[in-house]
Amino acid sequence: VFVPALELTPPEGPADTHVPAGGCNWFPGEVIEYKFALENQVIDTGGTNGLGCLAPNSADGSTVFIPAETPAGEYVIQATGLTSGLRAKTDFEVVERSLEFDPPEGLPGETVAVQGCGWVGNASVDIEWGYPDTNNQTIVWNAVVDVQNGCFGVTAPFEIEIPPNSITGPLLQTATGNEAGTATAEFMVNHGGEMTFPNPDGVVGHSFAVDIHDAIVGESIIFYWDRVSFGLVLGVANAVTPDFRTDITLPAQASLGGSSSKPGAARD
Repeated sequence: VFVPALELTPPEGPADTHVPAGGCNWFPGEVIEYKFALENQVIDTGGTNGLGCLAPNSADGSTVFIPAETPAGEYVIQATGLTSGLRAKTDFEVVERSLEFDPPEGLPGETVAVQGCGWVGNASVDIEWGYPDTNNQTIVWNAVVDVQNGCFGVTAPFEIEIPPNSITGPLLQTATGNEAGTATAEFMVNHGGEMTFPNPDGVVGHSFAVDIHDAIVGESIIFYWDRVSFGLVLGVANAVTPDFRTDITLPAQASLGGSSSKPGAARD
């Protein structure tokens, strides 16, 4: 009596990938058809060797392809021998690829931890910074995915340095697997520069001096009054003079008495 077996290793992973499959007690040399047990759509085919075990059917080896459009969730994969009619089932969970930064914000030059899951085990993942370097070249780090859990930066820490000359503000970062798939995450680049006022008093509609300390080279600065922007200074800082003075017109929304103003940042 043949009691066929089917095992997917690992038992979870992202869509649009080939999952290694194993199992014996099938008819030797027969074609194996794979489908989701609750659906009537074939997702892949394979075969068995002379011993009745699942055998390589492509350059990917003995695998089952999980279609790219498969939503995240738990599934039952069914294998059917087209000669014998034998069937075997196994559970498989489709997980979403992820990219996370810890902490999710930081200053240029600081080190942050990066991790992600739902990737193909033993694959390579490129993490691309959301803004090029000063030579307009893409900034990329490479992480290797743990074959046991489909993650990077979890079992072994993976860290990157925020580019020292990075643009500040929210940046969308992208991770791309060399096997398949992408994931994105937002990272907030803060700025440690300071702003001081030589004369802390002013009149609405009149200009007043502002001293910017430790500005980022080439970066433009947006000024806010109670979270409403009111002024923009184009990038004037350079590597020699990161400190500079500029004049800003006191905005109409400024009221009598004390209030707050703070600089934001944006690069042209």
